[in-house]
Amino acid sequence: MSRSAAFLSDVHGNLPALEAVLADIDARGIDEIYFLGDVLGKGPSVHEVLDLLRRRCRGAVYGNWDRLVLYSPEGERFGAPYYRERLTEAERAYLAALPETLELDFAGKRVLGYHGRFSIDRVVTPMFNNERENVEAAMYRFGPHDVTIMGDAHHPFLLTHQGRFLMNTGAVGNPCDRIPQASYLILHERGGAFSSEHVRVPYDLARAVSLALHAPDLPMLETYIRETITAVYSRSYKPKAPARSPWEDLPLPVYEAYASARGLGQALSSILAEQMRDLPAKSVCLLGVAGGNGLAFAATLPYAQILGVDVSEAYLAACRARFPQLGDRLSLLRLDLRDPGARLPHAELVLADLLLEYTGLAAFVRQIESCAPRAVSCVLLPGGDEPDARFAEALSPVEKQRQEVDPTALVRAMEGAGLALRRVTSYPAPGQRLLLRMDFARP
Repeated sequence: MSRSAAFLSDVHGNLPALEAVLADIDARGIDEIYFLGDVLGKGPSVHEVLDLLRRRCRGAVYGNWDRLVLYSPEGERFGAPYYRERLTEAERAYLAALPETLELDFAGKRVLGYHGRFSIDRVVTPMFNNERENVEAAMYRFGPHDVTIMGDAHHPFLLTHQGRFLMNTGAVGNPCDRIPQASYLILHERGGAFSSEHVRVPYDLARAVSLALHAPDLPMLETYIRETITAVYSRSYKPKAPARSPWEDLPLPVYEAYASARGLGQALSSILAEQMRDLPAKSVCLLGVAGGNGLAFAATLPYAQILGVDVSEAYLAACRARFPQLGDRLSLLRLDLRDPGARLPHAELVLADLLLEYTGLAAFVRQIESCAPRAVSCVLLPGGDEPDARFAEALSPVEKQRQEVDPTALVRAMEGAGLALRRVTSYPAPGQRLLLRMDFARP
């Protein structure tokens, strides 16, 4: 006898991931599919994923997110009302009727499937909460079975205990094991022999990001984009205004003295001029303009509009004083790009040099989506700058905000915003490091 069954969980509104997994299952000739919860939350495609799962799965159980959205006031801080309001009556009834567990016989073994929380009170993985009592609680919560399959953890794994198996499918739409590929589990029976297989499926990350960016008011946009492209779990969900930026408290003379002493100021001025020469446009937006980064060269070009953006009003005041010759061509905007409510106005060209490390990737891409430029050029300094004792105390709050930007993740996120990588150039930086310039343009 030959039989295979696929077990999925944790789609979390990610339609491209679910479609890729179902295509992989179809290519393997498997028509026995079971779903172990968490249809909803985080991602935008509420109706589409529900429709596919209802049509394709022989059995399904509810997940903790599904219950949060339907019933729990705890779900308010996770944006539950957004998803709840989008459910039709039929969809709501389907989710409400989902059972807590499913059971089947497979290759002579009793198989149990359930989600995880709320049936147990914690997530169990081989790395976290893996004490014997927690593993046994997960394995025997509904009595002894030969095989217990769960979702919830977003980490695929297999554990054994006294001849029994505890398996996790991993997550279809929201893996959190640093592998940004959809995960699911297959049980096989071949000639009476039992085996299992964890499968990873690449999918269109850029499309997943794009769907989120175009979903009006998606409550977990920042978290969802970050987790989708990095597969690293974020513990912060509730949207809130960012804390005051440390750049607002860093005096401009200190910043400029530091940049000059480290040689970064001269290097960035040269790169900014090169970016503007290489990427002609009618309007340009300089993010992190500080006291006038790039404005001297911009003044020599026939831009109809030059937009300088910074979080510090003191920096912008310096721009006004230093470049009166730009007149009405220069517009200065105080904006914290990390703020979910902030919106960057349109410009054909956006220049963001040594900025992403302080705004974060998801916030930056959200602003690019708002600005809708024809081209974007970024400069990164992988690994950061070497410390300088003369400025260490003044720069300490700023450096605490800094986070490394993965160039590959940047490419995927920008593709989701409709911009493709066109050029990568490296430049020598202080301390035997390299500045990495990455140019993006609309196809």
